[in-house]
Amino acid sequence: MKTFALEGRFPVSSLIGAGLAVVGLLVFVAYKERRYTTKPKWIWVSLGMRLLVVALTLWALAGPTDVIEDKRTKPKGFGMFVDRSASMTIQDVGDGTGNVARWIDAALPDENQPSQGLFDKAVGALTGARATLKQLAGMPIGKDEESTLLEARERLLGKGLGALDACVKHMEAFDIGSGSLDQGELAQFEELRLIIKEQLVPALERLDVSESGLRSLADVDVEDSFTRAEQSLRAIADSVYSRLDDSLTTAAAERKNRITMVTPWVEAFEEEWLAPQEKELRIGRFAFDAEAVPTSSTSWRKHLVDIDTKPELGTDLGSAIEQAAREAAAGRMHAGLIVLPMAHTTPEGIHARPPLRCLECRS
Repeated sequence: MKTFALEGRFPVSSLIGAGLAVVGLLVFVAYKERRYTTKPKWIWVSLGMRLLVVALTLWALAGPTDVIEDKRTKPKGFGMFVDRSASMTIQDVGDGTGNVARWIDAALPDENQPSQGLFDKAVGALTGARATLKQLAGMPIGKDEESTLLEARERLLGKGLGALDACVKHMEAFDIGSGSLDQGELAQFEELRLIIKEQLVPALERLDVSESGLRSLADVDVEDSFTRAEQSLRAIADSVYSRLDDSLTTAAAERKNRITMVTPWVEAFEEEWLAPQEKELRIGRFAFDAEAVPTSSTSWRKHLVDIDTKPELGTDLGSAIEQAAREAAAGRMHAGLIVLPMAHTTPEGIHARPPLRCLECRS
């Protein structure tokens, strides 16, 4: 689009004012000269020429310019980030193709939970009770006159007792005749159950939330008892699931890991959505582990599956976010999609979910 504008160094109002002043001066001088000349008409001709010079000078100082506006739409940017770290080499169980017995049990609804699935629930409850007790022991003392502080202590104590009761219920619900435990583990399990039920639970029930009670809690290392019980129960659970995992390794070679399963989805997403959008979007593609590596529409498999070196680290989401931030700061990215696993480590009392998720980022 073409427009006209005055783009001189001086404001137009200043030039107009200066022009009027000069015109007035020239007219006054011409009027004076007319009285002393024999040919007055030449005075007015001279005045006209002077005014023309002044007008041309002021016009030049105003800087008349034809402005041509070339409006171009800057395309929006979109980023696609796919995790290729060591956590993507895990064989999941979300679709039945994995080999982690613990995740198989955790994914089942409560009514279908096998007996060994109660171990992780008991460990989780015991961990929660220990964390609550630690929080209670760390509360300030010496202000018992404040009712709100006493109420907060009582709520924490009730929360810890509830978690400990849940632990006992899970342990009592375990079928000792299921054959999951050997004789040594069974004896240790029964001993732990009695310790928790007959020692730790009564200890919390007798606990006073007053100043003296909290001081006694600090003096007696009750938390250490909880920690030892938790570690022993966790060791039993790990031993049981280790044996179950060994029984699942026979067909491990035929099972697909995460990256092998997700790569066809990424390629289909590329073909059906990313590629058609490239006319309207600036698309950035990255595979990431410890750092984000640029890829292209035709080299997803090369950067995800056929990589030269096997990744040693788990998912480093920070590398993808940092790259996305750099792209956004440069104006090359306005939205992004991050494909990564939901869990990267061996679950300990964690309920499993589908193995992959997408995280949408917007600048």
